[in-house]
Amino acid sequence: IEDPLCSCGEIEDANHFFLLYPNYLDIRLNLFGLISAYTPVSLETILYGDKTLSIEVNRLIFDAVFEYIEQSNRFI
Repeated sequence: IEDPLCSCGEIEDANHFFLLYPNYLDIRLNLFGLISAYTPVSLETILYGDKTLSIEVNRLIFDAVFEYIEQSNRFI
């Protein structure tokens, strides 16, 4: 991209997108609620899942992350 800055003025990286961007607070809380039912929330878990969990639970985490991305409307 030409400009790595988010509309809020911070560098837009994965950490910012998933954990910090203030406009996504509501959808982030939903994501965290779903993930924290199975494992602690971390950027690593959001991006890669948790190798200590079953494939079924990792699939639920993946689906929650995908839903977050869709609800953000960031990539449309």
